[in-house]
Amino acid sequence: MVVINLVVDPEHIDDYGHLNNSWYPKYFEQGRLALEKAFGIDPASYMVKGLKFVVTNATYHYRGQLSAGKNIAIVSKFKPYCGKTLVHSEHEMFCEGRRVGVAVLAHNFLQNDRIIAPLEELLDQLPKE
Repeated sequence: MVVINLVVDPEHIDDYGHLNNSWYPKYFEQGRLALEKAFGIDPASYMVKGLKFVVTNATYHYRGQLSAGKNIAIVSKFKPYCGKTLVHSEHEMFCEGRRVGVAVLAHNFLQNDRIIAPLEELLDQLPKE
C-alpha cells in the first residue's frame, strides 16, 4: 500500500467551484505511479525487454466534491491476484477523513503488443486471495 498527499490545485476548479471531474483520473494517476514505483515496476527497464505494463480498463466513482486548497490523500494498493492475465489496483481518495473518490484499474503486461501473464517478480509481491 502507498499513500501520497496532494493539494487540490485552484487551476483545476470548474465554474461550480469544485474540482472538475476530468481531474480526478489525473490525481489517481499520481497514486498509480507511486504504487508502481514502490513495487519496482520500472517502465524504462521493461521497455528494454520489449515489455509494457499498461492500464487496460479504468473505472472511477465520485463520492464527494473538492474545492481549491483542500488536502487529499490517495491510498493505492494492488488487489489480490486472481490467477488471470489481469492485475488490479484500487485507489481511494480521502479528504478530511471522508472517501471522496475511488478508482479501480486493470493492468496487463504486453510483450510485442500481445497480452502475457504477469511477471513472476511482480506476482511474488502481490497480495494473495
